[in-house]
Parts: sequence; structure tokens; C-alpha cells
Amino acid sequence: MRYLVVYDIGDDRAREKFAKFLEKFGIRVQLSCFEVECTEEEVKRIVKRAEELIEPAGDSVILYPLTANALKQEVVVRGGRKWSSSL
Repeated sequence: MRYLVVYDIGDDRAREKFAKFLEKFGIRVQLSCFEVECTEEEVKRIVKRAEELIEPAGDSVILYPLTANALKQEVVVRGGRKWSSSL
């Protein structure tokens, strides 16, 4: 399943570690946003890693599922995609 992972992590080192970790699963689409393709187990790994790195009081990591229907309706204003929208 594809997910859009967005994060707001204040600590530079933690943010860089999390971004490097996410590169294993997908591509960066914005500065703090990745599109990833992963299994349910891999989602659990992402959540676990986020919990290890974030400060619960101020940081956040959100995973939005990207359904096939949602991907068909995608609008890109600028930039290219490395993945096709067709599943």
C-alpha cells in the first residue's frame, strides 16, 4: 500500500535520521514529506522509528493512506514524479 508520510520534527539530527530511514521505502516529494510503498509490517517499523525519534510534546508524524482512486485524482502543479499514478 502507498502512504504519504508527513512530519514535523524540530530536532535537526532526528529529522535527518527519520528522512534517511524513509528513503528505504519511497521517495521524497517535499522537504518533510515522502511517498512510500510498504507492507503493514513496514508501516509498523515506520511508526516505531518515529516514536523513537520524535519529541511527543511538539513533533508529529502522520501517515495518510493513498488509495488507487486517490492516486488517479492526483494533481501535480510543479515537478515530476518518479512513480506512475496507475497501479
